[in-house]
Amino acid sequence: MGRYSPIVDAYFGALDQIESIKALTDTIKSANDPPKTLEELQERVGLPSDAGYHDHHIVERSSGFDAGYSRELLDNRDNLARIPVLKHIDITAEYATKAEQPDGTFRSLRDYLADKDFETRRTAGLAVMRKYGVLK
Repeated sequence: MGRYSPIVDAYFGALDQIESIKALTDTIKSANDPPKTLEELQERVGLPSDAGYHDHHIVERSSGFDAGYSRELLDNRDNLARIPVLKHIDITAEYATKAEQPDGTFRSLRDYLADKDFETRRTAGLAVMRKYGVLK
């Protein structure tokens, strides 16, 4: 595609900046959401995206696949919750950060859960959502 005139380039540049600012504003606003019930967090799953939110897998998707769980189980609405983007980032980091686990080992939550059953993983996922103020 060819270059536009400087004025048109400036116009399209301004439009891009407006979209970026709106996305940041939506992300910041959603980060201030109070904790919600699981039902409230699951209400909008499967509907078009909401600005400032991500659909979050309560039981991690990729490690769940690694453990042999089916796509149907992992992508099921019961395993999803629409949560604020910044809290989603924090929760994902929690799974990757090495810390003392319930068994006394020092490893990431993801590693700790690797050999656990689905319900244990789900319980841990809900606990992390509570820790970060997403879930009541």
